[in-house]
Amino acid sequence: MMTSKELYEGILGLKSPWMVDAVNLKTAEKEVRVVVRYREGSRFVCPECGKRMPLYDHRDRRWRHLDTCQMKTILEGRFPRVECAEHGVLDVEVPWAEKGSRWTLMFEALAIMLLKDSDVTAAATALRISWEGAWAIAERAVARGLEQRRQAPLKQVLVDEKAFRKGHDDLTLVANTSGEGGAKVEHITEGRDTESLASFWKAQRPERLAEVEAIAMDLHRPYWEATVAHVPGAIAKIVHDRFHLMRHVQEGLNTVRKQEHRQLQEEGFDLLKATKYLWLKNPSDWTPEQKHDFQAIKTANLMTSKAWAMKETIRHLWSYRSVRVARTKLRPMMKVADMFERHLDNILTFCRHRLTTAALVSAISQNRPLVIS
Repeated sequence: MMTSKELYEGILGLKSPWMVDAVNLKTAEKEVRVVVRYREGSRFVCPECGKRMPLYDHRDRRWRHLDTCQMKTILEGRFPRVECAEHGVLDVEVPWAEKGSRWTLMFEALAIMLLKDSDVTAAATALRISWEGAWAIAERAVARGLEQRRQAPLKQVLVDEKAFRKGHDDLTLVANTSGEGGAKVEHITEGRDTESLASFWKAQRPERLAEVEAIAMDLHRPYWEATVAHVPGAIAKIVHDRFHLMRHVQEGLNTVRKQEHRQLQEEGFDLLKATKYLWLKNPSDWTPEQKHDFQAIKTANLMTSKAWAMKETIRHLWSYRSVRVARTKLRPMMKVADMFERHLDNILTFCRHRLTTAALVSAISQNRPLVIS
């Protein structure tokens, strides 16, 4: 017949030199306390360098484990410390818990599962631990995930910003699209200055920076400066995000429409009234009513029509430049053309890398958890 000690050795997956010495039921405290010890004659290594070292002393240690029949389960005992000439006196590693943790790995796994689906307060209540304890488990999970990601390839990078309060409080976000499963956010920091992005680049190993092939970002100058300063060959790798560029194009188009609408109204015409989204939407997304409206006004010699045609040309053909823009002599669109001219090299890199920040923007807009792995 299996004893309680053998039962918990099986539950915990203990192997030599570790064994269960006793299982004590504390009814008043509603706890099961599992006393663990090592077999006599066992030898241990320094957890830093892995060299066998003499025992220094023992100290009492405790870990919270998964509950047994709704009773808190505690692993406890006197555990050895070793003395290393290089690293000093250190606790030996145990297979059931991470270094420095007060919970077993299995308990932390349950906690992380709850934290993914609830806030810290709710998870702490369900686990019967303090808010600080639940937060510490979350922080360690994040640290493990980030360390795993730092070891992953970094070939295609997305950089974007997000306002997180009304006003001018911004976050800088960096995601890696090189592995499986889509964009994975690796960096979030307050601000949108040069250092906000430079702090990410400076945290990477030189080998990881060298393997970067493409970086998608908007035209924000501090991001460009931070990237050029830290990523080898960055100028040829930066891809100015086409979605941000098209926003500038649409702003220019809408300015032309508003100016021309005012002029037409002064002459007694309402041809452009309530047509804002007709010009800004892609034709493939037009409603039947919008298609009919466009047919009714497309033959008019409008500056807005020329600006719209230009927008469609840019949308379909990124390698096309500003000859038609200059000929229209439309000031707002010429401003966009000048912007394209200044950033042309990093706009045309899209043709080679086909990279945008869309995956990162999608993750932000859906309010998905960004970092916890």
